[in-house]
Amino acid sequence: MGENVEAPIVLRDDLVQIINGVFKDENVESASMEVSEASGKGDNYLGKLYRVKASGKHGKSISIIVKCALDAKLIRDNFPVEILYQREIHAYSKMLPILYSLQNECHLPNKEKFYFAKYYDSITEIEKETLFIGDLAVEGYKMYNRQKPFDRQHLELVVKNLARFHATSFVLKQKNPTLFDQFSQKVGRKMEYGDNIGMFMEIAKKKCFDTIESAEIRQRVEANLEDFMGKFDGYLDYKTAEPYNAICHGDCWINNFLFKYEGDKVTDMKFIDWQVVRLASPITDIAYVMFSSTDEQLRSNLYTSSLDLYYNTLDKNINMMGCNTAECYPLEVFKDQIKSTMPFGLISAILLLPTVLCNAEDTLDMDIKPEDVDQSVYENLLSKKSKDRLNGVFRDMVSYGII
Repeated sequence: MGENVEAPIVLRDDLVQIINGVFKDENVESASMEVSEASGKGDNYLGKLYRVKASGKHGKSISIIVKCALDAKLIRDNFPVEILYQREIHAYSKMLPILYSLQNECHLPNKEKFYFAKYYDSITEIEKETLFIGDLAVEGYKMYNRQKPFDRQHLELVVKNLARFHATSFVLKQKNPTLFDQFSQKVGRKMEYGDNIGMFMEIAKKKCFDTIESAEIRQRVEANLEDFMGKFDGYLDYKTAEPYNAICHGDCWINNFLFKYEGDKVTDMKFIDWQVVRLASPITDIAYVMFSSTDEQLRSNLYTSSLDLYYNTLDKNINMMGCNTAECYPLEVFKDQIKSTMPFGLISAILLLPTVLCNAEDTLDMDIKPEDVDQSVYENLLSKKSKDRLNGVFRDMVSYGII
């Protein structure tokens, strides 16, 4: 990798060249570098993350995250890896800075802004796609334990920040519709997946019935799940929510939020991983969080209040940025979209919870061949913890009148 690298991990020469350029720009020249893996098994599925730390001559230090796309043919055959990395690079280099600048132009107080990691550079060459961003761990941010459901303070902080992000999107649409349209053309506008994922969805649909403890709940789920699964693409199609769609994060699973703490109190959060940022109903992000990152007990206390918190925060921020929420995203539209789109949370839970809650050594092998995808793949992921959480989702879907 170079004579100034003091680690057993060897990075490609093109990565080293950009890394050294970043260090030079940050005035950390002639640095000694330390390279380590920045993610464990089950933390990230379509990339390899490295942490590169450097110390300069005068005591200045820097740490960056290098996110490299996987080049395995089986993965690229089943996921649009090239598109996803192009999308994330666009998000970090163009879209997010513009949205952040809009918050500044509208004189939004710092405590009301949404934040993200610093962008340094990228490589777009096919099969070498790479993103270079700031290491949020240096600022004290860290992942939540994915096997634990959110508590009140984590959920409320995520809900507020989703509202702040969506609000900025709505304001951009109203104040600069041409620029919004340009951005919306470069984010996801429908669901993208290969045959492998489609087969996994079918198997998950069939096997999830086995986890349902209540005969009454099972009957309700069976009567509706086929319809919901059939609408899966529609939930993520931008046309479904027209004209009240927004730029959404799109992948609101628990590992894509990093939190900062003071003692036991969580004080801040930042979003990461913008590969599936999309134009859709804001409810898709809310449903994703609500039914994949919380449990039945927390929802029993906070489901309704979290929806109120989201809309009140959205309303406040849209108004503070000089626009009218009744025009951007009327309350009656919000309520209608909850009814029509919240079932997306059920599908998200069925597909995601077994993987989120399993141990690292049991995570899904992304290199699995389509012909090897069978019922055992989903069964092997179903721990008692995931079955319990899924039953809570099924019960809540019924009790909240979603199904």
